[in-house]
Amino acid sequence: MEKPLPLIKITELCEMVGRSRSTIWTWTRDGLLPQPVKLHGRVIGWRQELIEKWLNAGGNTQ
Repeated sequence: MEKPLPLIKITELCEMVGRSRSTIWTWTRDGLLPQPVKLHGRVIGWRQELIEKWLNAGGNTQ
């Protein structure tokens, strides 16, 4: 049986980077953040490993 992917919800991501939901979605749309994963219905999250790599690389949002 596969382990579920560790996902970061948008509220957690907002807290991690100190930005609003709209900024997170703008960064995602513009390709500055990794794309989120849609599990089912309206459940969406970002893969924890990708966000950690993004943050370690400096979280390039310029």
